[in-house]
Amino acid sequence: MTVIQNIILPEQALQTPLNMYFRLNKRDLDEKDSGESGSDYHYRRKILALHPGKQYYFNTYYNGLSVNIWKENCSVDSLALKLRGRGRVQVELVHIKREFDAGRRAKTVLAHRLLAQKSLNLTPEGCFLPIEEWPHMQDGMLYITLKAGENSARPAEFYGGSFETADEPRHNVTLGLVITHFNRKAYVLPAMQRLKRDIVQHPYYGRYIAIAVVDNSRTITAAEADGVLVLPNANYGGAGGFARGLLHCRDSGFSHCLFMDDDASCETESIYRSLALLQYARYDNLAIAGAMLRECEPYFLWCKGEYFKKLRISNPRRGLDMRKTADLLQAEEDPVAKSKYGGFWHLAFPVAKTDYYPFPFFVRGDDVLFSLVNNFRIITLNGIGNFADDFSSKESPFICYLGARGTFLSDMIANPGSVYFYLRRYKRMIRAQLYAYNYAHAHAYSLAIQDLMKGLEFWRESLDMAAVRRKLAQEAYGETIKHQDKPVHGRKRSRKREKTLRKLFRKLSWQGFLLPQCLIKKGMILMPKNFAGDHAAGFRRRSIFYYEEDLSHGYYARYDKKRFFAELWLSWKIRLHMARRLGSIIAEYQKNWHTLASEEFWRKTYNLPPAPADRPAAPADSAAVTQPPAGSPAPAQSTAGGDKLS
Repeated sequence: MTVIQNIILPEQALQTPLNMYFRLNKRDLDEKDSGESGSDYHYRRKILALHPGKQYYFNTYYNGLSVNIWKENCSVDSLALKLRGRGRVQVELVHIKREFDAGRRAKTVLAHRLLAQKSLNLTPEGCFLPIEEWPHMQDGMLYITLKAGENSARPAEFYGGSFETADEPRHNVTLGLVITHFNRKAYVLPAMQRLKRDIVQHPYYGRYIAIAVVDNSRTITAAEADGVLVLPNANYGGAGGFARGLLHCRDSGFSHCLFMDDDASCETESIYRSLALLQYARYDNLAIAGAMLRECEPYFLWCKGEYFKKLRISNPRRGLDMRKTADLLQAEEDPVAKSKYGGFWHLAFPVAKTDYYPFPFFVRGDDVLFSLVNNFRIITLNGIGNFADDFSSKESPFICYLGARGTFLSDMIANPGSVYFYLRRYKRMIRAQLYAYNYAHAHAYSLAIQDLMKGLEFWRESLDMAAVRRKLAQEAYGETIKHQDKPVHGRKRSRKREKTLRKLFRKLSWQGFLLPQCLIKKGMILMPKNFAGDHAAGFRRRSIFYYEEDLSHGYYARYDKKRFFAELWLSWKIRLHMARRLGSIIAEYQKNWHTLASEEFWRKTYNLPPAPADRPAAPADSAAVTQPPAGSPAPAQSTAGGDKLS
């Protein structure tokens, strides 16, 4: 038997809501989930106490099994359930899916179907329970409920469980986990220790997964590494770090590579599930993209397999609540599309199917282009995701510069538009920032387009971004989130809908920059930081305070006609240059971009020898992967007997 998905219990370090693991009520959100269930769970021992009379539901983000993802992308013909614990419980196996509501013309009805019900005496070794309905399922979610006996003298205990299959894995997968680090030891060192404990020292997963940390800052010592492989590296940004890690995986014979952020802020189960999906994949080009959940609101889905088209990054799943069953089902109804890409915070892919390496963007845009130009079948799965602050709060002139050139070049290479399209898009980007009083942001956009127009030679000469960073520090300074004294005066923006006449007047007056100074209000408006400000709320205001989460961090932006027209004039000159030269620049990129995204380019950059010819993937017992202790059993093997669900 091989585990394809574990039923896990929360770790206190991640501070994830309990109802993303289990809940006390069939309803999605209930006060009991954050109250009573918290008293039932012991974080230190990782044990859920099942009190008599209470029923615990596992139709959650981490513990529901998404049937359609497994059926469409993997070959798993048999399935069984293994539960570990102590005491007698009643187990229900339930299948749920969204059905079409003719009245609303949408899939809004949740249909629950009880597949089996059984009373079991749990043991620490586990009870093994075949799921006979599995071959007939096609979509929806499979989950369990647990209920202790009414007459039990003491609570039963639940330690966890797993969904397992008797089928042999289709692929001999060895996964190289690559983390790129630069001056964030406070995050990367705890992550390394956690991954070492949960993966390297694990008797089963340690045979198939190995870790490599690419240290772009060259600051991690051997003592701090504590046995984890660290590759000191020149700082060519995230793109260069991940390229170096991919070269390591190729040279070491790994069949697959997994790119991850340096804090590895996720349940280790995300990595386990990625391995299982790849082991049973129907497609040899299958790639796994992780979702991004907001760190301050862990249940808020920020992105899950985003789409890139015409310079726009979109995600129709953004805003879904991962505590709600209907939203969990909707999140899995995500068609595979060519324009989908996986962020480098969690992207697992086959090394042999990687035709192109990361383009030297430094950061921002490398994951988009990498996903679009390689022929990967990218999928997502509930339970595979990382926690992070959303990108909008990180916006700064430097990030604007990186984002603009990354998105423009990715679009020109993957799906080029007309010169007029890029001119219009650049104009809108500049206006959006100038109308928000973000003059340094606008200047950063202009610098990005100027550098983009220099062609491929610019990228070759700017691998480390040193000259570019100095220029940005001189010309696009300020407008970054930092600790500030809270504004004494000012009011938060109104959510009222803007009237048509006011909107027309605002646009005709160029956000008030054509008005005399006497018509500009002296008051300050308080606005949360986003990709662009709220132009309606900031109209005719003397100053804006952009803040992040609370008012203790932010920056001040002020009405400044001189800077507004200076940046506007610069953008006009750049647009004229684009109209004359952009067509030939796009043609050059189309013809030669791959020379900077090749394995040969990165080997030459890092002065590495050529790749071994036709090197086979590392076997399960390869020395490249840490071996389990002698005689230790593989936890994926279920030898315990148990009752049969019927």
